[in-house]
Amino acid sequence: MSAGKLWMVRSAQGCHYHAFYQRGIVAIGWRHIAAVARPGVSREILAAHYRDAQPEAKAGSIRAGVAQVWRFVNEMGNGDGVLTYDPASRRYRYGTISGAAWHNPAGDEAAMSLVRPVVWGDVEICRDDLSATAQKGLNAILTVFAVSPTAQAEIERQLRP
Repeated sequence: MSAGKLWMVRSAQGCHYHAFYQRGIVAIGWRHIAAVARPGVSREILAAHYRDAQPEAKAGSIRAGVAQVWRFVNEMGNGDGVLTYDPASRRYRYGTISGAAWHNPAGDEAAMSLVRPVVWGDVEICRDDLSATAQKGLNAILTVFAVSPTAQAEIERQLRP
């Protein structure tokens, strides 16, 4: 288990759950800015590329997309914990981020343009085994977000033998 932050990553409404586990990754889309999304990139550069690629995009959409990409590339760190969710089985899987983000052009069509390697554990956590507070904290509609300390503690308790 991680001593750092715990992140939730759920790309394409959870449909990549099994691919993430099988490939040892987490991934997000935003193919129109993925090529410039390297560690250390500024939000301003990401926003400029977003505006160039999608001039019709509203300022709020640009801000939200840039925030997700920036967090995935710059704020998530090696050794941090990561969860992903399978809505069909109502299960979470826990892993540890094991490398930097990189652009995967082959994943552009599958909303898997930006990738981070992950060492996934074999244990799945049933959503129904979590408290209502933890469930609510894991319910955000964002693709990438930091899990609250309360929900993180509960998840980590579930993972203990």
